[in-house]
Amino acid sequence: MKHHLTALGGRFQASENVTRAEFKAFTNTIEQRNISLRALAWVPLISSDSRKAFELALSEEGITESYIKKSTEQGFQRSPNQSQYFPITFIDPLEANKSAVGLDVSTHPPVSASANKAISLKKHVITPLLSLVQQKDKFTGVVVYYPVYKKEFQTNTVLLKGFVEAVFELDLLLVGVHQSLDQNNFTY
Repeated sequence: MKHHLTALGGRFQASENVTRAEFKAFTNTIEQRNISLRALAWVPLISSDSRKAFELALSEEGITESYIKKSTEQGFQRSPNQSQYFPITFIDPLEANKSAVGLDVSTHPPVSASANKAISLKKHVITPLLSLVQQKDKFTGVVVYYPVYKKEFQTNTVLLKGFVEAVFELDLLLVGVHQSLDQNNFTY
């Protein structure tokens, strides 16, 4: 999976503008490899100055909750004003994960520490077990974050563009493993 996330990150690193359709086309090549995933997602860095344009773009794409949000005990709320956000923007499959679109992972306590660690280490980082916002009734989710950087050749600086993420539900992953094993190979 690391290779797939790195390749997906490379897609965003190489292009200034990736569309939702291009994202879906790319992630379909990964999903067809029999990897049991809940979702693959793009989580860009959005500055406070770009927030309104970002939310307008979500609205124009037909996303019903077209705002940057945080998860609370009472449900989703508009994310407070801050200098930057990391909202889940593209996610595939979309229908089963639509509620996660716009979620600012920097305000989501179970994952913010892992996302920050991925930034500081510049490598893949996995969260502890957590309840996914799309699946609040179970605590078997994990998310792998991989930061995406862009190198500015004129100034020789490296800028964070965002993250790609892979979301797994471990119970579903284990069911798939169990079903693929030939039960005759086990001694009880």
